[in-house]
Amino acid sequence: MTCEKEFVGHYRGRLVRISDSELLATFDGSGRAVCCAIELSSAVKETGAELQVGLHAGEIDTSSPDFEAPTVRAAIQVMNLCRPGEVLVSRVIADLVAGAGFHFAERQRQQVTELRALEVLYAARMEETPERLGGPSS
Repeated sequence: MTCEKEFVGHYRGRLVRISDSELLATFDGSGRAVCCAIELSSAVKETGAELQVGLHAGEIDTSSPDFEAPTVRAAIQVMNLCRPGEVLVSRVIADLVAGAGFHFAERQRQQVTELRALEVLYAARMEETPERLGGPSS
């Protein structure tokens, strides 16, 4: 994969764990998480590979070594519903970053067990450069 640490760090994220098939990171803002996901997915695509990225926002227990929490499990469930090369976000993320230069296309309504609700999931893409969110030009 492509320099995951650099992308995550660049968007003020914290890499929690990484393996051959999974990357878990936390961010200090939902907009930064979406930017990082879209940019990293695009960079990986240039190498001929495709990521599946699922994003959700909520509280986490930072004292747990694996950050196991309903929020993390919900993000993993969202990721598992992704198509290759897609960044899929929960309604929470879409609502938090409304007006921040992203386009969200409703992809599906899905029962997300951890959220105990029917969740609308959105495929995300950038509409404009993310400088104000800590992107590459900042």
